[in-house]
Amino acid sequence: MRTVLSAVFMTLLSVPFGNAVSAVVPADLQTEYCTEPLGMDNPKPAFRWLVPDNGGKNVKQTAYRILVASSLELLNKEQGDIWDTGKTESGNSTQVIYQTQPPVCSTAPPRKANEGKDLQSAAKYFWKVKTWTTSTSETSQTEHESDWSEPASFVTGLIAGNDALPEKSVAGNSPGEETERWTIDAWIKHPSAAENKCIRFRHSYLCTEKYKSAYAFVASVGYHELYINGQKVDDRHLAPPVMNYLKRIPYATYDVTKYLKEGKNTVAVWTGAGWARNEAFKMKQALYVRLQMTGENGECCGFYSDGNWKCAESDTEETTEKTRYKNFGGELLDARKSEPDWCQPDFDDSGWQKVKIVDNIKTPVASAFRTPATKIIKEYKPVSVTETKDGICVLFPENFTGWAEFPVTGLNAGDKVTILTADDTEHICDFNQKSIFISAGKGDEKFRYRFNYAAGLHVTLQGLKNKSDAENIRGYALATDFRQTGRFRSSNELYNKIYALDLWTFRANTPEGTTFDCPHRERMGYGETGTSTGWGIGLPNYQSGAFYAEMVQNWADVQEESGWIPHVAPVPYKSGGGPLWSSTGLDIAWEHYVHFGDKRVLETAYPMAKKWLDFCHKNTKDGLLQPYLKGQMLFLGDWAAPGGRKEFGGTPQATYFNNCVYAWNLETMAALCKALGKNDDVQFYEKRLADLKADIIKTYYKKETGQLMDGGQVQQAFALLTSLSGDSNVRDHIRHALQQAFTEKPYFDMGSSGLPVLLHYIIDSGDKAANEKAAEFLNSIKQPGYGYFLEKGETTLPEYWEVNVDSKIHTCYTGITAWLMKSLAGIRPNPKEPGYRRFIIAPQYVKETDWVEGETESPYGIIKSRWERRGNTVTLKISVPPNSEAEVTLPDGEIKTVGSGEYTF
Repeated sequence: MRTVLSAVFMTLLSVPFGNAVSAVVPADLQTEYCTEPLGMDNPKPAFRWLVPDNGGKNVKQTAYRILVASSLELLNKEQGDIWDTGKTESGNSTQVIYQTQPPVCSTAPPRKANEGKDLQSAAKYFWKVKTWTTSTSETSQTEHESDWSEPASFVTGLIAGNDALPEKSVAGNSPGEETERWTIDAWIKHPSAAENKCIRFRHSYLCTEKYKSAYAFVASVGYHELYINGQKVDDRHLAPPVMNYLKRIPYATYDVTKYLKEGKNTVAVWTGAGWARNEAFKMKQALYVRLQMTGENGECCGFYSDGNWKCAESDTEETTEKTRYKNFGGELLDARKSEPDWCQPDFDDSGWQKVKIVDNIKTPVASAFRTPATKIIKEYKPVSVTETKDGICVLFPENFTGWAEFPVTGLNAGDKVTILTADDTEHICDFNQKSIFISAGKGDEKFRYRFNYAAGLHVTLQGLKNKSDAENIRGYALATDFRQTGRFRSSNELYNKIYALDLWTFRANTPEGTTFDCPHRERMGYGETGTSTGWGIGLPNYQSGAFYAEMVQNWADVQEESGWIPHVAPVPYKSGGGPLWSSTGLDIAWEHYVHFGDKRVLETAYPMAKKWLDFCHKNTKDGLLQPYLKGQMLFLGDWAAPGGRKEFGGTPQATYFNNCVYAWNLETMAALCKALGKNDDVQFYEKRLADLKADIIKTYYKKETGQLMDGGQVQQAFALLTSLSGDSNVRDHIRHALQQAFTEKPYFDMGSSGLPVLLHYIIDSGDKAANEKAAEFLNSIKQPGYGYFLEKGETTLPEYWEVNVDSKIHTCYTGITAWLMKSLAGIRPNPKEPGYRRFIIAPQYVKETDWVEGETESPYGIIKSRWERRGNTVTLKISVPPNSEAEVTLPDGEIKTVGSGEYTF
């Protein structure tokens, strides 16, 4: 096929593909994967920018200069009083680590010109960058020095070692009342309230000046909302994101500068127990507040939680109802106890109690900034409102995780409205998702969730007197507030709907800083779905670098001393799973590195993975990994495959699967150690891997058929994915047996843990026959399959490969987007050159669709791929961002490497 290069990226046929916008300056500046992060506690953050496109091809950065300043005024004067790198010869634009000068007392060499000052806690820094680039045309090479970028900023949190309390404190400075001497900077709690009560805290102080900046740091065992002078300070909910409270208690950072005023100020916090009540923690609600203010003269002062604060039970509490497995249930809102002005400065709190100081919290606090806040991402009106014998039934357009809000009129004091939620229309309540509103009899009232949520599409209201109240109900979807950075479309509408279904299921299961298996029944971060969604959905489709760096730390936090890693994180809970679940931290760390090239995440994972693999090695017999925990649910293989197939611990199928997982882990660990320069470890793990592969082949390979174990799709794919045999003839036989498995079962014969295995093989290998089968399976509306779910009207993915199941909002089969983006559109990172500096575009030109377009945001910018078939001709159009290269597989099979620019083949 003749290859044609074009300097113009042609207009696409279905929807505009978008023309690349030339930037004359570096753009999209990020610090630690975030735009304008708030509460960053890394003393040496990484900076990233997009290299400007100067209109030529093969644009490459040759040098950069970064300025970091303590004020915007200094930055605008090109004075980097915190850090000035000078002109630095480097092509790196994605992982530029802040460099600090040695301490004054250090015996290290004197400060170098490009070393900066230590970053301080609770400070705002401003930075910008300029670059030097080269680009080529058909006749010449051009050098270009950019102008300075637009300013970016970041606000530090409580940086370890640099977070000393301000010398001046206004704690306890309550106007008009006697104050007691208390230790400032304390954890506080209600002295006597039951743990299911939602508590309000408040304290006032006199402000004698206007502050230049003010930041609040609020840590809570449980959820909180922050109010200053009667106003909620931002639009986040369910703050902070959940972590393992036994290892780290998260704090949220707020910019409260505009909320403070001269005179009396009231700081108020509303809290709910949330995860503190979970049996993994069984901790008491507690609150820590610290405001750090800087005056116009540069002097700092602080305001803290201490024994002068007051507290009271609020009108909201968590019900004693429980979901099937955990402490969630619903909320009770008793409007008779409402105090609407409780957070206002002039509120009379004389009837409130003094708080109790909590002195037994020794767990360190950690910034929650790496996990985007939980916010409302969609609003719904009801599709229908129907009066039935069960109550007034409200149907929303799709399953979602979040809140219902509705007016309540015409009730007498003490009248009760019950809110029941289900994820189908066959039941009125699933998993005890039951909340209660008790009227104060004041006429116009309102119910809304505060520190809990429900998941479903069907709400039944019992006790309402006016149907119009139900008709005015609104639904609000809550989710971790990612920015979407990837998109897929094709001429095959079924593929498009599957893509949307997969992404929405992911969002519905990612409501508070982690990925759950389901948002109602369990709310547990099971590992196998974390692996499949991270690789398949999160990284290629959302700005999620910080999110997954945090997830790796969450998995490290739950590891036990023995080296064993529980099957869920960040909540340490002994639930069903197996080695694939436990190795999620290692798997996500590697995928994060492949996507971003950030070795720091590998450094976080390394000690965890080392202890995990030592644990596995201690539990081998005759060279093979054996079940290491009692109970058939604790050494699972593939789970919830078609036909209800489950590979329980102790079965030969689970043992084979888990030895393949062990091999995959060893292979990943060897690559991780190579990236970190740990050459002795590389040899160590490669030796273990070689021995394990030989033992797996010896035990499970059937020479006469080419099958391993039972010859199933996942079993064969796992052998190929982990290269169990170096013998090419053996691999050919295994590949042939895989094709037989596809023929015998013409659908994805995989469960939740088999999904990342099967898809990884199909995508990473580029196996044309396997990809053709994947296209065929995904184009079907028969059971089992994704099209079947859509045909049955599902709006999120159910737990099993059928629709008559308990949970219809489950991550069991999420991640199929990986095939759409990475095989069909063909865009994927190159693990041999991590970070997308040199990536792969290798579309699969399948017959089930006439055109495909996809895009994903790499660390270097947007990558685009579009192919179209007309008759016997296939045209491929791509866009490669500056400072990167693409290894492109053309429609005729030729592989070509191109630099930045737009091309038509």
